[in-house]
Amino acid sequence: MVYKLSTDVAEDTALFANQQINRSLNGETRTLLLQVLVKNGNGMWLSKSQSQCLILWKKLPEWAAALHEWALSIGMQDAVTSIEEIMDGEDSVGTDFAGMPKELLLEAVKILEQQRKAKLFKGSSADDIGIKFFA
Repeated sequence: MVYKLSTDVAEDTALFANQQINRSLNGETRTLLLQVLVKNGNGMWLSKSQSQCLILWKKLPEWAAALHEWALSIGMQDAVTSIEEIMDGEDSVGTDFAGMPKELLLEAVKILEQQRKAKLFKGSSADDIGIKFFA
């Protein structure tokens, strides 16, 4: 599971706020904490404004390797599939990729592209994205 956290103080979560003692971290401290997680590879900013961050329990290269291994194990080698099929398709049910945020999946595929293990294909719309995996 991947968690999305905000630096916005209006979005208090148990991680940043303790209602029993009426205390919470301010936005600057939240940002600093998330910056450390991103620097260590355990977080990923969702915007340049650093207002939202995904908390990763696997680092991006680990997600990329796991995605590639899974794709090859179900016979996706040299076949094009969609991002949505990986996130919500039958083959992903019960895997770490089911319900994965699109932003994280795209970053993992970009790593695989650099390693020449995958190729992204963009369609006519921004949501129309395909992936082809290579051995």
